[in-house]
Amino acid sequence: MPNQTASSYDTKPYPRLPFPQSHPDRLAIMGTIFGMEPTDIRLCRVLEIGCATGGNLVPMAEQLPGSQFFGFDLSQRQVDAANSWIAELQFTNVQIKQLDVLDAKKELGEFDYILCHGVYSWVPAESQASILDLVSKHLSPNGIAYISYNTNPGWNVRGIVRDMMRFHTQGIGNTHDKIVQARQWLNFMVQNVAPTDPYGMLLKSEMDTLAGKEDEYIEHEYFEEHNIPVFFHEFAASLTAHQLRYLCEADAESTFRGDVPSETLKTLERISGDEIRLEQYLDFLRKRTYRQSLVCHAQQPLRRALEPGMVDRCFLDSILVPTQSPIHFRNRFKPITLVIDDPVLNNSLRILSDLTKSDWVFSELVNEVQRLHSNSIDADKLRRSFLQAFASGHMEFHTTPPPYGYDLSGTPQASRCARSQSILGAKVTSLSHNNVVLSDLDRIVLQSLDGSTRVDELLPKVQTALATGKQHVQFDGDSLQEAVHMSAKNLARMRLLFSSS
Repeated sequence: MPNQTASSYDTKPYPRLPFPQSHPDRLAIMGTIFGMEPTDIRLCRVLEIGCATGGNLVPMAEQLPGSQFFGFDLSQRQVDAANSWIAELQFTNVQIKQLDVLDAKKELGEFDYILCHGVYSWVPAESQASILDLVSKHLSPNGIAYISYNTNPGWNVRGIVRDMMRFHTQGIGNTHDKIVQARQWLNFMVQNVAPTDPYGMLLKSEMDTLAGKEDEYIEHEYFEEHNIPVFFHEFAASLTAHQLRYLCEADAESTFRGDVPSETLKTLERISGDEIRLEQYLDFLRKRTYRQSLVCHAQQPLRRALEPGMVDRCFLDSILVPTQSPIHFRNRFKPITLVIDDPVLNNSLRILSDLTKSDWVFSELVNEVQRLHSNSIDADKLRRSFLQAFASGHMEFHTTPPPYGYDLSGTPQASRCARSQSILGAKVTSLSHNNVVLSDLDRIVLQSLDGSTRVDELLPKVQTALATGKQHVQFDGDSLQEAVHMSAKNLARMRLLFSSS
């Protein structure tokens, strides 16, 4: 990684974010589905290349205290920030160092999971080769690596906007002014190219995409010196050259092609002849801009067919939650509502979303559903339904019991990472490794849940925090007590509290 890249990240560090798709549990479950036997994530070694300020790696260390985590980054400022946070949290199972990927392999051992988010496309070809060389030499025999990168043909289109922004902002030294001018220029172009013109439609689509992005994203995506998108088949060829192979994508929906009509998929399967060509054709079809690929050793045997029996090996978690309608469910992460009128599947999803326990296994769930039905249920049909829900992005499988729980009866303990983050702002990392946004009262209650106090005894702590803090929360006595209890339930629902088991 060139010094200019390090300098830009020193000037404006990347936001402290988790990437749930890179979590070892996600990698392990996808590897299990395809016939691998990944290392137990509770006793594994994890490496993150380009770990920035630790927003992805450090929460993992809390969620998996029996595992070891190592990260490195070229930016000394980001490494210092990460180590300061680790020292504050007093975590002993995570280390972060300042290293260049060209030199890092001299200091490393073997890792079960290797993560590389937001680096591969943003470094020169020499560093890209070093990343794959590092993965090849330091990934354990059953290990899985995660690599994200920009792809063509989508970035061929997006690159037009990047080139225009960089040209228009030449000579502007201040980063904030540069980004303001870039946004204004894109808006000017949209206003002055006919909306019915394909070029105008392209520009409008890009402007809409960037409207919700933070300045840090635009700076590092559009203004870094290096942004080298590749075609998927080129990435796959690079893997082969380093004795690696493509496993799948980190997200199940993309991996199992649930967004592609069945007849279209059949045609592409017929003309492709192999997995790599098929994936490339799908990228052409989707105008794909970005991939989050999982990688393993070339000699690793894989099984491509989904087997319903693997559901019995997983801990189950529904992303679908019931609405007021008896047959409608909404996706927690997407603006999607589904009709589930099959009574067995409907009741199964309701049980999973009932917040009574977080470590459901299939046999337990079948027994619970059976109590609600006078007739015997078809377990194989339910397995297939769960697999379909997983492949469509509506269900999660886990290889081990999740660390979060919902029990408020004792003295609940909240995530230490999240409590630390909540002091600085409303956005924190949950124990399911997702970003969640807290209200002012949620932040106060979260900071009070240190494992020493019952929920019904939190009121004095909350009142003190309200009296001395800057939060604008106003309640009288009885309503505040009720609000604190509701906040604690909300924090459990957002998966911020450790399981008591």
